[in-house]
Amino acid sequence: MSEPTRILRVIARLNMGGPALHVSYLTKGLETRGYHTTLVAGKLARGEDSMSYVADELGVEVVPLVAMHREVSPVYDPVAVTRLVGEIRRVRPHILHTHTAKAGLVGRAAALLAGDARP
Repeated sequence: MSEPTRILRVIARLNMGGPALHVSYLTKGLETRGYHTTLVAGKLARGEDSMSYVADELGVEVVPLVAMHREVSPVYDPVAVTRLVGEIRRVRPHILHTHTAKAGLVGRAAALLAGDARP
């Protein structure tokens, strides 16, 4: 029997709104269909409310990437990329699925740097 497809899903943050709902339900739905999914989320901006409770209620584990913020940061963005490279090397995903512009930028940079673990 072949191993399940591994998907690493990255979102900038699980703030109030549709993207947080989408990634939570999609992660759970794919897991029930035999995919191995990992959800990585960055840090909320000051004053934002969290929707991480949706992932919690669905039993979806969220891997925190606290260096990833909504704002562009010459200090935190390279740290976020480096930490995501580590997550890519740990999970060794077949697919890297990013949600939101910031997660797309960080995810693509990390995938390019992941070496032989590159999705």
